[in-house]
Amino acid sequence: MRFIIGTFLLAMSTVLKAADIKLNEARDVYYSGAEVSISLEWESGEVQKGAWIGVFDGNGKYYNYVYWNPDASNYTLKLPNEPGDYEVRLATNNDGSEFVVKTASFKVAVAAIGQIVLKIDSPQVKPLQIMNIEVQSEVPLSTQGWIGVFKQGIPHQSRSGYETYQYLQDQRKFQFQAPESSGNYELRLFDDSYGNEVASIAFKVRGFSNINASLNTATDSFKPGETIAVDYSGHKDFATSAWIGVFDLNKVRTDNPHQGYTTYQYLPAPLKGSVAFSAPEQKGDYELRLFSSNYGEWVASKAFVVTESLDADYVERQIKEMGKVSLYGIYFDHDKSEIHSASEPTLQAVADYLRNHPGLIIEVQGHTDNTGKSGYNQTLSEQRAQSVVDYLTTNHAIPQGRLVAKGLGDTTPVAPNDTVDGRARNRRVDLLPVEL
Repeated sequence: MRFIIGTFLLAMSTVLKAADIKLNEARDVYYSGAEVSISLEWESGEVQKGAWIGVFDGNGKYYNYVYWNPDASNYTLKLPNEPGDYEVRLATNNDGSEFVVKTASFKVAVAAIGQIVLKIDSPQVKPLQIMNIEVQSEVPLSTQGWIGVFKQGIPHQSRSGYETYQYLQDQRKFQFQAPESSGNYELRLFDDSYGNEVASIAFKVRGFSNINASLNTATDSFKPGETIAVDYSGHKDFATSAWIGVFDLNKVRTDNPHQGYTTYQYLPAPLKGSVAFSAPEQKGDYELRLFSSNYGEWVASKAFVVTESLDADYVERQIKEMGKVSLYGIYFDHDKSEIHSASEPTLQAVADYLRNHPGLIIEVQGHTDNTGKSGYNQTLSEQRAQSVVDYLTTNHAIPQGRLVAKGLGDTTPVAPNDTVDGRARNRRVDLLPVEL
């Protein structure tokens, strides 16, 4: 900023006569982060372009400034955040030590305790509950003042570490969403973007530590791709983003229980219900975890094991014993036929099996549950079967002549469609040898 001023003020000449600068609103005290309005009048003469009007402290240091405009007589300047005595000058050199005129000295103060009050409709809230906040102030507030949500324990006057925030602008009533995690928090009001904390109020987010949340499965061990039917018990205050995830215990992070899942589902209802997963393809120890919201509390868990890995040998055993292999580890979005990258381990096993049997032709069958219209399900199953064929030919160089895509829609269920478990088992891809 000083460089710019210096560029304009070389060879400055000042010939203003009878100039006067004054505060448009005389006050005993101004408050940090607010603005001051001044008027500048003169009888004759001009100042070369580049003169500037700035706010100065008692030591001659300037804080904020605007350039002088010969066509303007009123100016607004932002006040400093530091309390003290200040004045406004029409300056004619780089650092403002040479000036045409200045205002009388005025005081800037930080609002005292009680001059600004935050009010909240309830000091105890549920996770993600909407909180109604009101600001009551005896002093003017900057539009760049802001309210932030902080965890208790973060030092006061710290402007970092907030959960969320809103600028005041010209409002005095606000709505905030409570944090997802339980604990003690504070709303804190700052008088400017980089200003002073001038008000705060504490509130508590209630948790779910005393509820009887649970996850239940019929067994604790599963084959790869086998359906895991999960009955859960939650709480009426769970968020719509409450979810159950499948976690590989060899890959979970101890510092963040929400990360490390292989797949997840949002709860269809907060209090109780059922969901179904396909068991992971790799042998190992796993855990189901129930969370009250996206990043909310971990309220229940259920351990299980996958007894073997889905590899080429597994595919071969299933085909020899059953005449086919049913695959549940090929993932599609709801009503879509694009294959997720998480499907690669299963498709790699299929590709390895086909390479081990170079003369084999495989029929790839797509199946759906009976949700929706049969004609739609038929088309979707055909598209998904073709996506598997395309994936194997494109990504694994399996000759297209060895693969036949066929969609069967909802015509060949392997379980009743009236349960979550049954519908999950019916949504599958089957591989059948056409020629041995």
